[in-house]
Amino acid sequence: MKQLILTSVTILFISTATFSQNLRYELHGAYQRAVKKGALEKAKFISDIIPDYPESWIMEYDSVDIEVTSGGKTMKARGKNNILSQEQKEALNQIDLAAYIAINVHYKYNNVLDSHIEKNKLNITFRVVPEVEAEFVGGKEKLDNYIKEKGIDKIAGKIPKQFSEVIVSFTVNETGEITDASVFKTSGSDKVDKLLLDAIKAMPKWKPAENGNGKKVKQEFEFSVNSGMGGC
Repeated sequence: MKQLILTSVTILFISTATFSQNLRYELHGAYQRAVKKGALEKAKFISDIIPDYPESWIMEYDSVDIEVTSGGKTMKARGKNNILSQEQKEALNQIDLAAYIAINVHYKYNNVLDSHIEKNKLNITFRVVPEVEAEFVGGKEKLDNYIKEKGIDKIAGKIPKQFSEVIVSFTVNETGEITDASVFKTSGSDKVDKLLLDAIKAMPKWKPAENGNGKKVKQEFEFSVNSGMGGC
């Protein structure tokens, strides 16, 4: 059995730059694949949620399960095919921002290489993000300047030999302030970790995220610095 992997990735906010010492930073929402709550509320089909959904490949469905983790609780709902069941729609409409959604599709398809009917599966996870994501005031250029001055320049000459990547996670709250900043992945140097963590904590206020009703909401982010070797 082969597992289909969709390579399309939705990144609604990302800023990248390469600086001296071949160091590169990325700053983006804390997710790999994202979906907006408004899109979920309007969705009628699985293909409304999953980009490049391979509906034309599928001959027969075995099961279509949606698992939603929101507010510390997990809900599961089953459908029969690409059409969202009422149970699935209700589960999707009850979720909060930052919830996780796992869609697991088991199906049969015609292998054109040997004309055999084979089983396959698609497993993909999304995180629910605000309709309007939080934004560094002044845009990418000012963000790049801030990261270079307050972060990259300060760690110059302090990078450990085995350095590959350091990740700092943080939240932009409803008023645009930086909260809950912590080192998610260490560089191997306490000094480098602290300098980058301090740079994030000292950031000026952001423009906060907003939900579909225009209400200010918090959003989680990740800031990473790596050697820039083999990056995307």
